[in-house]
Amino acid sequence: LMEKENIKRTELNKNISKYVNEIHQLVHIPYKVATPNGKMNSDYKHFINVDLQKCKDIVETYKKEVELNGKSSITQPDLLTIFRYTRLVEDNFNSPTPYIRYKRKAGGRLFNIYEDNNILFQALSKDVRKIIFKGQFYYDIETSAPTILQQLSVKYFNYDMPKVRYYIQNKEYYRNLLVENVGLTYKEAKSFLTAIFFGASLNDNFFLEGSSSFSKLYGVSKIREIMEKVPLVVDLYVELREFIKKYGKYLKEKNVKKGKDGKLYLHNSRGASKEVDLNNWNNAKAILFQYFGYESQILD
Repeated sequence: LMEKENIKRTELNKNISKYVNEIHQLVHIPYKVATPNGKMNSDYKHFINVDLQKCKDIVETYKKEVELNGKSSITQPDLLTIFRYTRLVEDNFNSPTPYIRYKRKAGGRLFNIYEDNNILFQALSKDVRKIIFKGQFYYDIETSAPTILQQLSVKYFNYDMPKVRYYIQNKEYYRNLLVENVGLTYKEAKSFLTAIFFGASLNDNFFLEGSSSFSKLYGVSKIREIMEKVPLVVDLYVELREFIKKYGKYLKEKNVKKGKDGKLYLHNSRGASKEVDLNNWNNAKAILFQYFGYESQILD
């Protein structure tokens, strides 16, 4: 826009919503864009080299695919992140490689800060990361939640959960059981299993990762189908529920301390704390807070 329409940066920034809207109408994909508010100080920043030419190639691929097929395999969030990155580089040509800035949130996890001068590379799909970060390393923890929870069970209760151990060694098998026997998509099966590791209840009010009801999304009949057709998953669930009950009780008794302000706080391995109400104690949320602490220590 600046180059072809002779628009100054101040005018572009002033009318950014209008221009973004026009671009989206051109490519026939509606998208709601939230603008960042205020400034945040980063707890951590990482200097990273991104292949600018590969970013431009992805944009060209997107244009060609939309022109030929009316749609693209490249997702809109990926495309917008790459647009923002190329703009940032071209606007700051003296220092073309920006920092990725992070804020450490409750529990200890690092999250990208969403601001004009920072790029949400954390949100990019794995397919795009492989292209623009070629030659660099991506770190993740294999079967993170099951492994950490298994080790906590051994540490605090001297019990090596056999069903969880079997899942850690055969996670693809479990996912495919749900796909083949119940008709879930692979992504749904993965989300379902993740949810039960974080304390979701396997009943008609099943909550998917603490946000929305599984039964509302996929129907109560799916829950019943899982319970009838996939006993291996039910056995895993039963073992996990027992652990979550015991570990939740342990955290409530041992990891909750009174602060200087007289309020009660749950503490995790990072030294992070959050206020809790013992009358409205939630085992799943307490364990999730602990998990984030351990996970962030490992990744750091």
